[in-house]
Amino acid sequence: MTAGALLDRLVTSGANQIGGIALSVAEPRPLLDQARAAAVKEALRKAELFADAAGLRVVRLLALEEAGAEVPRPLMRLAAAPSRDRVAVPIEAGEQEFRAGVNATFEVAPK
Repeated sequence: MTAGALLDRLVTSGANQIGGIALSVAEPRPLLDQARAAAVKEALRKAELFADAAGLRVVRLLALEEAGAEVPRPLMRLAAAPSRDRVAVPIEAGEQEFRAGVNATFEVAPK
């Protein structure tokens, strides 16, 4: 049963207040891992940029930890169909954003 059909059944059964609906990604780990890898690459890019601006070079990574992991928050919009139409309640497409951040410490040395 689709989410729209389920909502339609609830409404036709008498529900007049529905709240707390959330949709999520079934397997978020690969998406979070992509965000984590991108965060590490961005940390290294910035370290090299800053080191170069200071006349230094990045020697190696000394420490790396994940910054406060953010739980993905789904965004969902519901649109009500006119009551005379006998179609399931439409659910507008939403989006989810997966973010990751890292705290990195690099050793730098003169060029």
